Amino acid sequence: MGGDAAFPRVTKRIFRARRLRQLKCGNADDPVEAYLQFKRGQSKRSRKAANEIAQIKEAIGEGKPKTTETEGPTVSPPVLPLAVGPVKAHRLRIPSGYT
Repeated sequence: MGGDAAFPRVTKRIFRARRLRQLKCGNADDPVEAYLQFKRGQSKRSRKAANEIAQIKEAIGEGKPKTTETEGPTVSPPVLPLAVGPVKAHRLRIPSGYT
């Protein structure tokens, strides 16, 4: 399942959301980014929406050309602090299993 096959599904979903007036974005706005924002709002309640966001991000990532430029200083991403000691898990608001 490559990025080329997944992206037409994304455009179908975007057009469907616009048609149903769930997605409000102007001509100047990026429709993919607006759709991702819309799905992020749904992902707090729906696993399906969260998976859809992951699929879209994967499809976008495969479409970008990989650059191998080594000129200039390389900037490492900021280091996140690691947890020290036990970590308490938060309960998901998403129900488990089929209801």
